[in-house]
Amino acid sequence: MKKAGMLTSALKLECPKCRKADLFYFPILKFKKMYTMKSTCSYCGQNFNLEPGFYYGAMFISYIISSFFMLISFFVIKFAFQLSTWRTFGIVLLLVALVYFYIFRFSRSIWIHFFVDYDENAKNIQ
Repeated sequence: MKKAGMLTSALKLECPKCRKADLFYFPILKFKKMYTMKSTCSYCGQNFNLEPGFYYGAMFISYIISSFFMLISFFVIKFAFQLSTWRTFGIVLLLVALVYFYIFRFSRSIWIHFFVDYDENAKNIQ
């Protein structure tokens, strides 16, 4: 069976090496522990903290995704529904607030997928 590609694996927030385990401990709606990321993969043992400050680059990915999301949302809402600029801006801010947690996780997932290659022969450590 062919495993999903890098983008699909990043979207599903899976380990970049084995693509079988999750990067985060808790579901996204557990707000108190929303940022808690595993230190190693529970399936293959891949270390998710490659070096101190590793996820600093994920901030830039998050900024790019958020910016494009806001721009596209703004223009779609503004011209599709013919709303005022301030009303459209408010709706876009609400949408960004709703998807912020996923964007945070997704940007970290993309960032680690850039640096860790997929290994189809990754073995279960248990």
